[in-house]
Amino acid sequence: MKPQGLPSNHRVRKRRDFERAYEEGKKVVTSEFALFARPNGLVHSRIGITTTRKLGTAVTRNRARRLVREAYRRHRNQIPTGFDFVFVVRAPLLDQKPSGLASILMAAAHQASQETVTA
Repeated sequence: MKPQGLPSNHRVRKRRDFERAYEEGKKVVTSEFALFARPNGLVHSRIGITTTRKLGTAVTRNRARRLVREAYRRHRNQIPTGFDFVFVVRAPLLDQKPSGLASILMAAAHQASQETVTA
């Protein structure tokens, strides 16, 4: 059976890349998260997820990251390529079902990529 995880080269890992996304990226805000999108010059998109202690315990923060990562992984072929997407998770995300979260995530990613292209 083929592994279905998200390869490490599809993740934003370095602090410098997170900071560039915050400073230079286009911001799209929903009640579930704030999304920062910045072109990365690669043929694939990368995802970074930030959760703060305000969100809750480590278990809660890890669950939030898993939900976002899974929604992204399942629908990454429908998400624009060539961007770094950094998600700052907010508490209402924990109330979302994975299918509902996926549609919100895709809509925000498309909106951010369109704003980046036209800017």
